[in-house]
Amino acid sequence: MSRNLNTKLQSSISNERSLYLLLFIVFAFLISAPFQMMYFNGAGLHSIAQFQFELKSMYGFCIGIVAFLVVSIRLFKTTVIEQRHLVVLVGLLIPLSYYLSSLTAVSKYLATISNLLNFAVYGFLLLGVALSNSRKLLNIMMYGYMLIGSLIALDGFMYIVGNKFRLDALMYNDGVRLGGLFTYPNSYAVFLITMLLAIFHYLTVEKNLILKIGLGLILVPIALSFILTLSRGAIITLPVIALITLLISSLKKQLLLGIYFVPSFLLSLIVQSYFSEIGNEVYVKTDESVKSGQEVETVPLFSVQSMKAWGVLVIVSVIMAILIYLFHKYLAEWLNTKIEKWKIKRLSNLWIPGSIIVIIVIAIMLWNTEFLTQLLPSALSDRLNEITFQTHSVLERLTMYQDALKIWRDYPITGGGGGVWEALYERYQSYPYISSQVHSFPIRVLIETGLVGFVIVIGFILFVLTSYLIRCLKNKDRDENYSIYFLISSAIFVHSLIDFGMNYFYLIAIVFLCLGILVGQQTNKITIKIIRGKTKLITRSIGTIFCIIGVVLLFNIYNFMYADTKFNESERLLSSRPNLNELTTVLADGLKHMPNHPFLLDRMATIYKSAYQQMSNDSFKTEALRYVARLDESEPNFSALSIVKYYNAKEWGSTEETIEILEKAIENQPFQLSYYELIFQERYLLWTQFNEQKDLINRNLQKDRILSLYTQVLERASQLQQLNQAISINRNFEITSNMNDIINHIKGAGN
Repeated sequence: MSRNLNTKLQSSISNERSLYLLLFIVFAFLISAPFQMMYFNGAGLHSIAQFQFELKSMYGFCIGIVAFLVVSIRLFKTTVIEQRHLVVLVGLLIPLSYYLSSLTAVSKYLATISNLLNFAVYGFLLLGVALSNSRKLLNIMMYGYMLIGSLIALDGFMYIVGNKFRLDALMYNDGVRLGGLFTYPNSYAVFLITMLLAIFHYLTVEKNLILKIGLGLILVPIALSFILTLSRGAIITLPVIALITLLISSLKKQLLLGIYFVPSFLLSLIVQSYFSEIGNEVYVKTDESVKSGQEVETVPLFSVQSMKAWGVLVIVSVIMAILIYLFHKYLAEWLNTKIEKWKIKRLSNLWIPGSIIVIIVIAIMLWNTEFLTQLLPSALSDRLNEITFQTHSVLERLTMYQDALKIWRDYPITGGGGGVWEALYERYQSYPYISSQVHSFPIRVLIETGLVGFVIVIGFILFVLTSYLIRCLKNKDRDENYSIYFLISSAIFVHSLIDFGMNYFYLIAIVFLCLGILVGQQTNKITIKIIRGKTKLITRSIGTIFCIIGVVLLFNIYNFMYADTKFNESERLLSSRPNLNELTTVLADGLKHMPNHPFLLDRMATIYKSAYQQMSNDSFKTEALRYVARLDESEPNFSALSIVKYYNAKEWGSTEETIEILEKAIENQPFQLSYYELIFQERYLLWTQFNEQKDLINRNLQKDRILSLYTQVLERASQLQQLNQAISINRNFEITSNMNDIINHIKGAGN
C-alpha cells in the first residue's frame, strides 16, 4: 500500500516538473518574441529584405518544435484515452494538410518554411492541452503574458516620445500610427486587444487588491496604445469581441467590465491628441533623417520633453489605479448586494449586451450627423469615418481576395503550397499593387492547402471555439475562468479574417495555445473495446512517432539557421572585399545544408558573374550559369531570376533567347513595365537588323509583334483607368516616351 502511494507521489512530482518545463517553454517564447520582430513570417521570393525574417522565424519555430517533442515524451506516461486526445489527433491533420500541399508546391522553399511553421503551431496546441488542467500554472502564464505585454506597450511609447527609433514602429496614414515592435499597427492593435481582454478578465476575478491596482496602472497605457494604432480592423473587431465577452459573462462580471472599461478609455481619449501630436513631430523628424540617409537622432529619456510626456502617462495611469482602489474599497460590497437582487430576474445577463447593441445602432445612425465625431480626437474620427466599403484599403483588399480566388481555381483541391500568394500574386493581380500578404487568414489557407486544408484548418478552429461556447453557455460557472483563452483566440481569429495578423508566428501560436487549453477541458474518457488493454502501447507508439517527427523538424530548422548564418557571413565578407575563394566557400557551405536556398543560389551566381566580368575566366561563366540553372529549376518564381537570366542571355546568348525570357517574365509579372520596355528594345533591334538586310518578311513580323505589345500595354493601362479612383496604384503603368519613339519610327519607315 505504502509502495503504491510512494509510486503515485513520485509520478505526481515528475508530472509537475514536466509541466513547469512546459511553462518555461511558454516564457521562452513570450520573452524572445520582442527581440525577433514578434516572429513575423515574412520570408519571400521578391526582395533580399525579406531574408531578414527567415532566421527570426526559425527561433520561434524551434520553440514550437521543442514543445512538440516534450509533450510527445509525456505521451509515454498516458494510460487513458480521453476526448481531448482524439481532438488533438484530428488537429494533427493541420500540419499534415500543409505537408500534402508542399508535395506539389509552387515554391518548395516557402512550402518548407510553412511546414515548419504549422508543425510548430501544432506543438503549441499540444502545449495548451498539457497545461490546461493546472489552474495554478495557467494563472502564472497569464500574469507573465500581461507583464511582458505591458513592457512591450511601454516600449511602444518610447517610439512615440522619440526615445528610441525602429523603422516602421511609427507609420503615417491620416495621422501617426503606432506599430511598436510588430512594426505593423494592425497586428499590434490585435495584440493589444488580447492584453485588454486579459487585464479586464483578471480585474474581475482577482481577489488581491494590490494585484488589481497593479493591473489598473497598466490599463490606460494599453488602451491608449490601442487607440494610437488607428487600426480600423481592430476597431471593428473590438465591439464584436466585447459583445461575445458580455454574452458569456455573468451579470456581475458584465457590470465590472463596464466599470473598468469606461474610465480607462475616457482617460485614454483625453490624452490621445497630446501623444498623437508628439508622435507626429517625432515621425516627421525621423522620416526626414531616413530619406536623407542621415542617422536618426533620438530624444534623451531624461530630457524635459521626454519627462513631460512620460509624466502625463504616469498621471493618467495612477488616476485609473486610484479609481479602481476607491471602487473596491467603498462600492464593491454595495454592488454585490444589488447584483444578488438583480440576478433573480429573468434574462438579467442579457440587459447589458442588449443595451450595448442598441447604443451601437444609435451611434451608427448618428455618425453621419457628425455629432459623435466631434467628441473624438480628429485623427481617430478621421479613421472611423473611413470605415466604409468605398475606402481604398477595403477596395484593395477585396481586389486581392478576388485575385487570390483566381489562384485557388488553378490549385483547387490541395492548394499551391505554403507561400503560393507571395510567389504568384503578380501573375494574377488585377492592377500593379505590391503586397506579399493576402490580408486574410482563411483565404490564405484556401489557396495554400486547397479545399482539403481549408476544411481541416478552419473547421478545426471553429469546432474548438463553438464547442467551448456551447459548453460555456450551458454552464457558465464551470467555464468562466477559461473564457479568457476563448476570447483571446477568438479576437485574433476574427481580426485575421480581414488582415494577416496570423502570419506572425507569435499571434498564431497564441491562438493555438489557447485552443489547446480549451481542448484540454474535454476530459471525458473514451472506451473502445478494440483497443482495451492496448492504451499504453498506442500512446507510446504515437509518442515515438511524434518524437521522430520532432527530431527531423529540428534538424530542418538547424539547416535553415546554418544557411542563414552563412549568408549573413557572406554579407560581412562582401563589405571587406574578400577573395573569391573565401566568399564562395562560405556560400557553398550554406548550400550543403540548404541546396536549393534561392538567396544563396542567387548570390553565388552573382559573385561568379562578377568574377567573370573582372577576369574573363570561362570557368566563372560556367559556374554562374550553373547556379542560375539550379535557381531556375528549384525556384522558377524567384523575382530577380527573370532579370538575371535576361542579362546573362544579353551577354552570352542570342536576341531570340532574351526575347523568350522577357516574354515569360511578362507572363509572370504582367504589370512590370520595365519588362515591356526591354522587349520593345530587343524587338526593335531585330527590326533594325532585318530592315538593314532588306528582309521585309521578318522586318514586318517584328513590327507586328511590337505593335501587338503596344496594344497590350494600352489595354492594360486602360484597364487601370477603369478602377475605382479610391484605389491607390503605387506603380506606374503607361506608354513610355521610348516606346512611343520606337512606334513612330517603325510606322514612319513604311512597308
